[in-house]
Amino acid sequence: MTERTADTISGLFLIAVALVAAAAAQFLPTTIAKEFAGPSFMPTLVSMALGICGAGIVFKARSIPQTQRMPGWSETDRAGAIRIAVVALAIAAYNLLLEPLGYLIVTFAFLVFLLWYLKVSWFLNLIISLIATVSTYAMFVIWLKVVLPMGLLEFYF
Repeated sequence: MTERTADTISGLFLIAVALVAAAAAQFLPTTIAKEFAGPSFMPTLVSMALGICGAGIVFKARSIPQTQRMPGWSETDRAGAIRIAVVALAIAAYNLLLEPLGYLIVTFAFLVFLLWYLKVSWFLNLIISLIATVSTYAMFVIWLKVVLPMGLLEFYF
C-alpha cells in the first residue's frame, strides 16, 4: 500500500467519524434555558476539530508521491488487516446484539469468540470469559448501580 493511499483513507475515516459524531451530537437533549453552550456544544466542537484534522491529512496526502510505499508494509500485513476486520465485525455484532440478547449472553459469547480467534485453549477460554463476564457484570450492576440490558435473561434477574 502506498503512503498516499493510506493517509487518504485515514483522513477520510476521520472525516466520516466527525460527521457521525456531529450528527449524533445534534440529538442530545437541550436545556430549558437555551444557553449558548448546551449539551451538544462540546461534541460538536470536537467533531469539527476532528473533521479539520482529517481534511488536513487528506490534503497533506496529495503532496506525497504516488509510488512511495509505506515503511514496513508488505503483503504479509494482509493477515493483520484481516484480524483487524474480524475484531471490528465482532465489536459491531456485540453492539447490535446487546439489547435483544442481553449483557451476560453477548459479553460471554464475544469473549469466547475473540479468545477462540486468538487460539487460546478452550479450558482457559471458557474460564477467562466466564470470570470476565461475571466480574464486569457485578462491578457495573452491584457496585456502580448501572442498569445493563438483560435481554433474554430479563425474567431471571
